[in-house]
Order: sequence, then C-alpha cells, then structure tokens
Amino acid sequence: MGIFKTRELTQDELRRAELQEAIVDVRRELDVARNGFQNASEPELVDAAAFQIKALEARYSYLLRVAREEGCDSFPVFKTLR
Repeated sequence: MGIFKTRELTQDELRRAELQEAIVDVRRELDVARNGFQNASEPELVDAAAFQIKALEARYSYLLRVAREEGCDSFPVFKTLR
C-alpha cells in the first residue's frame, strides 16, 4: 500500500472535468477553423469554413450555458471572458 491514496472522482466532478475539457477542445477547434477561414482562397472553402465556425460557436455557447447552469463559473474559461 502506497503512502498517497488517490480518491476516485465523484460523478459530479467527472461531469465538470468532461465539460471543461469539451469547452477547451471547442475553443481550440474554433481557432483552427478561424485560421482556415482566413487562409481559404476558394469560394467553396470559404463557405465550408464559415459553416464550421458557426456550428462550433453554437456548440461553444451551449457548453458555456450548461457550465453556468451547473455552477462551473470557476472554470478558467470564464475568467478569460470577463
């Protein structure tokens, strides 16, 4: 038996961790999509990038709303929004 015991995350803690990870992932995907939009030269690629950005922004808004509703205002992402 080791000196340090690790405890298992509760369902609530696990949900919050997954939510925070999803928010970080969507922000990263948004950065990539916006970069792709800036570098697109063909009209079809510009359209595709614009649709992708719009979809990611909708997902990002949803995740932020869920995080607020679940009392996750302490997430680092909320500090960058203020």
